[in-house]
Amino acid sequence: MPQKINIAQKLSPISESWPPKVVGEVNDTCIKLVKFAGQFVRHHYERKDELFLVISGSMRMMLREVSFAGAG
Repeated sequence: MPQKINIAQKLSPISESWPPKVVGEVNDTCIKLVKFAGQFVRHHYERKDELFLVISGSMRMMLREVSFAGAG
């Protein structure tokens, strides 16, 4: 069974805006926390997903349309 973590407790010692800190793992997926300010540069992973959970403040994410080969 996965171990529960307290997100607020794990975030409290983080003072810098980058880099992300690994705080846990589920199956083969790392759970990372990061504090960021300003613009976040868009990037893409071919075989990974990302989840953004905003604890405090706000975040605006602009997505571009992507076409997939064989879709349609």
